[in-house]
Amino acid sequence: MQPRATLEDYERALAGLQYPVSKPAVIRKARDHGGIDTEVADTLERLPDVSFDSFTELLDAIRVLYLDRPDAAGDPPVAPI
Repeated sequence: MQPRATLEDYERALAGLQYPVSKPAVIRKARDHGGIDTEVADTLERLPDVSFDSFTELLDAIRVLYLDRPDAAGDPPVAPI
């Protein structure tokens, strides 16, 4: 399945995070922004339960989730930085 969420969707959902940040804090911040794409919300729920030291590290974890999907097609919305 082709991703429909964009890098901008993730940037909007994750704006204002203070690093290091835990998975629950990432999810809370995204929800606090409201109006996030359902694909973004579902992907954030699937993140590993670890602390992320930077925005780049968080995007890398999101990218891995897209690449590991059995129905993966196309490029993930979060390319390596």
